[in-house]
Order: sequence, then structure tokens, then C-alpha cells
Amino acid sequence: MPHKYVVLLCSILIQICLGGIYAWAVFVPALRQTHGLSTAQTQAIFGTAIAFWTLAMIPAGRALPRIGPRAVAALAGLLFWSGSGLVAISGGSFWLLWLGVGVLIGPAIGCGYVCALTLCVQWFPTRRGLATGLAVSSFGAGAILEAALAELLFKAGWDVLPTIGWIGLGYGLLIGLAAMGLTAPAGQIRQESTPPIPLRRLLADRPFRLATLGLSSGTFAGLLVIGNLKSIGLAGGLDPAVCTIGVGLFAVGSATGRIAWGWISDWADPRTMPLSLLLLAAAVLLVYPASFLAGLFLPICAMVGFSYGACFVLYAAYIARQYGNAQVGAIYPLVFLAFGLSGITGPMIGGWLFDASHNYLTSILVATFVTLTGATAVYNLLTVRRPAHPRRSRPDPATYPD
Repeated sequence: MPHKYVVLLCSILIQICLGGIYAWAVFVPALRQTHGLSTAQTQAIFGTAIAFWTLAMIPAGRALPRIGPRAVAALAGLLFWSGSGLVAISGGSFWLLWLGVGVLIGPAIGCGYVCALTLCVQWFPTRRGLATGLAVSSFGAGAILEAALAELLFKAGWDVLPTIGWIGLGYGLLIGLAAMGLTAPAGQIRQESTPPIPLRRLLADRPFRLATLGLSSGTFAGLLVIGNLKSIGLAGGLDPAVCTIGVGLFAVGSATGRIAWGWISDWADPRTMPLSLLLLAAAVLLVYPASFLAGLFLPICAMVGFSYGACFVLYAAYIARQYGNAQVGAIYPLVFLAFGLSGITGPMIGGWLFDASHNYLTSILVATFVTLTGATAVYNLLTVRRPAHPRRSRPDPATYPD
């Protein structure tokens, strides 16, 4: 088997393990009922993990060319293993859960995620979108697997804390094993020799702002929904099993969407980016009325996941096209900070609004508004022409190493 496919398979395995974070909604009801956490506290833990995930991607992306992807991915496995062990012995303490899931597992996701994403772009330069979509689709598949494992252990009488802990310990070991199969392509230009693009230039650059705005608005809505999805269904009177299936279908939709949108991004017009946000806004808006009807709730969960999956391939492929493959590890983590901000604000705002109003209607309306605003901004940045400023003009993408 050509080595690039070994790297792809190892990247997929790592992403499956990391993607369990999207099954968080399955654990929320048990954490509230058994250990007395509030909805806002459960979402603070989830949001902190997302924030540390994105923050860790910046140093991890810079470390890749210096110490290699194996070391960075192995660190991801160690952090994941340590955080899961802390959850298992936390006794339900909010601060220990926050530390284990947010401060340890969060950075583990960032280290592993940037390895898989960067290597897929580097090994498959002519099929960036599809290769990236295959890798990050397995992130969504990981949520399906973890949700199913959790439900089996719940039915066997396990408490939520050892359930999270033992699943995570196994995932940490698998990440460490998969790390051994990761290498960069021979002859790949090292990032140290690639001229860095100053942050001031990036902030003034339209493609960078476009990707940041699109990613932040789409992930705000998606994370608000996935962080509260099971609770939304329960609040609407649906059976807990149906709600759990909804979480799984969100993950199925997200995995499918990442592959589909990745394939689309290799040939389609960039205006698919605002289109994906419009589809996401429509799906999110339907979540609240669907929470009262099991027959509608499940397909809407899948539809939200499918549209949300676009956020993780369209903007990564767009950055690679605009700035070159060698710059992805340095620039995309900066764009991905928008995802971290969404991780803090989206789930917590959703939980806080529920605690205040005892329903999710306001949360859904806020998420829809943010997504529509993002779609409008992205479309304007793509279509409205502005005179170039000589000192702020972006260097020709053709001059970036590929």
C-alpha cells in the first residue's frame, strides 16, 4: 500500500477517536441528574474543550515541521489519556471535569486534528478537499461510535464518569498507536523555509477574513445545537432513545457532509460557502419545531450535521488554494480560532438561555440569526469588489510554495 494511504488511514483513526467530543450531548442529562451540574456548567466544560482545541492548534501547527507529526500526535494521545483518567476519578466535581475534558482533552484534539488535516493536504495536493473531507468526516463518525458505546454502558448500569473515562483511555492509546504511522511527504518544503505572512497582513486580507467569518458563524450555530441536542429533544417531550439517535444522525450527517462538501470544493465555485451557511441556517431554524415530532426530529438532526460539516472542509481547502499547501499549518489554525470562540459562546449561550427561559426557542433563533449574518458577510466578501491598496494587497498565491 502506498505510504500516503497509510497516513490517510492513520489520520482517519485519530480523527475517529478525537471526534468523540461531539457525543458530549449524550452525557449532559446524566451529568445534570446524577451529579447535579447545571446546563450552563455542562456547556462550559464542552465550550472550554473547543476553545483549548483551537488554541492548541497554533503551537501544534508550528511544531509540526520542527519535531514531526509523530511526536505531535503522540502528545495528543498522552493528553487525551490523562484527561480521561481525571474524569474517571473526578467524583462529579465541576472543576475536575472542566480540567480533564476542557484543559487536557481539548488540547489533545487540537494537536491530533492539525496533524491529520495538514498531512492530508500535503499528501494529496490535487485532491485537497476530498482528502480533507475523508479525514475530518471520520471526526463525525467518532461521535456516532462514542454515543453508541456510551448507551451500551449506560444500559449495563455504568455511571457517566467511568463511561467517559474508560472510553477516553482506550481512545488515548489508539491515538498513540496511530501516531506511529504519520510522516510528512519526502521533499515537502519545511515551514521554516516558507516566508511567513505577517499577522497584520492576514488581518487585512480578504480571504483570511472571509474564512474566519464563515467558520465562526457556521460553527456557532452548529455547536450551540450539538452541545444541547439531546436536551432539546427531551425538552420537546421526545423519548431519550430517539434523542440519542438524533445525536448519532447529526454525526452521520456531519461525516457525510464533510466528504460531500470536500468533493464539491475541489471543483465548485467559492460561492458554495455562503450557500452552505444558508442551508445550515434553515436546518437550525427547524430544530425547535422538530423537537416535538420524532419523525421530523431525526432527519432535521441529519440535515443540521450535513450543513455543519461544510465548515470543516470548505474553509481549509480555500486557505490552501489561496496561500499554498505549505502555509496551511501556520494560517489555518489562526482561522480556526474562530471555532474556539464559537465553542465558548455557542453552547454556553444556548445553555444559559435555556436556564433563563426553560425552552430552547430563543437559543435557536439566535443561532439562526448569527448564521444568516455570516452568510451575508461571506457573500459580500466574495462578490463586492474593492480597490486594492498597494500596501495591503495580498501577495499572488502563485508565489506561495505548494
